Amino acid sequence: MIRRRASGGADRGLAVLAHASIGFGLLGIGFLLGIAINVVIWFRSRRSSYVSVQAEQAGAYQLAIFVINVVLVGVWLVMLIFVFLGPSEIGEGQLSVRQIMAGLWLALIPIFAIWYVVTIAYGMYGAMRVAAGQEFWYPVFGAWARGRVKHPPPSLDRSPTDRSD
Repeated sequence: MIRRRASGGADRGLAVLAHASIGFGLLGIGFLLGIAINVVIWFRSRRSSYVSVQAEQAGAYQLAIFVINVVLVGVWLVMLIFVFLGPSEIGEGQLSVRQIMAGLWLALIPIFAIWYVVTIAYGMYGAMRVAAGQEFWYPVFGAWARGRVKHPPPSLDRSPTDRSD
């Protein structure tokens, strides 16, 4: 069963670290570091269902964001290559495909920057909620993580000091 809240400061601290480790993404390759931190916390905290499910959902979220970012950067680079190497034949008064792709490529820069910051900020928001002793579940990954571990319905919530799993 999943404990609905952390039973101690150490459990809460590990859960906060699991969510906050996405902040390493601001360092570029830090997304991989954040995922590694979650894997270590998840393996280390198998005795605490609370920490385990928090680390699992945070790790799944961070891995999904990492994969999406890699795909987006790949598409962006393909577009950039097309801008430099694509055809540029145009008729009088027309835009070439190359010019259109260049405009689209430039438009995607701020959109990707916003996406990047918002996904990291959402993980940090999760860390703040958990640090404050409140529940936090990522929309898709929280339900997935809860489904992997048996848990009591909310009306049968256990007390925070109950340590039996």
